Amino acid sequence: MTEFIFIRHGQTDENKKKHIQGRRDIPLNECGMSQALLCGEFLKRNGYTFDVIYSSPLSRAVKTAEIINDVCNTGLDIIKSEGFIERSFGVKEGCDVCHEVFKEINDDSAEGLEKSYEVQKRVLDELYRVAKLYDGKRVLVTTHSHTIKAITTYCDPDKYHFEDRLSNCALSIFNVDKDKVMVKDFNIETQN
Repeated sequence: MTEFIFIRHGQTDENKKKHIQGRRDIPLNECGMSQALLCGEFLKRNGYTFDVIYSSPLSRAVKTAEIINDVCNTGLDIIKSEGFIERSFGVKEGCDVCHEVFKEINDDSAEGLEKSYEVQKRVLDELYRVAKLYDGKRVLVTTHSHTIKAITTYCDPDKYHFEDRLSNCALSIFNVDKDKVMVKDFNIETQN
């Protein structure tokens, strides 16, 4: 079994404005860097250790990983993975987060949107690939909201949804055993 600790990146100015970022490469703001620092301290204080660190290639996720890596003093290299990049929201990138926009996302009807099944397949293919490489290990992944929700909605679509709230720098923990993925925890706050 491989344990994955997924962390949503820290806050960006677009998060603060409640805009959909998607694949746009928006950096962390001051608050986001502070959140990543507190997340690293939470992990260290609670005895979390890692065998490997993966990150989405987008700078907000990479910077979150770098800050956590420094705080936890792991000395590990950060492996960037396109498989863990954020969902492409097509024409909805830059739009306000609101009911009307999310209806088109949930219906998979927005122009240029990476469909729900497509993001699930992409993320799960990478999850299984990494799990095989690091069987019996703990993997830290810094990534994005819909990347994490691709896993939860796959595991239990009655309980989890793409519109579920996921805090910046929150932890979600998954266990992967051969071809089975289990949600251990979702949206664990690290900011207190």
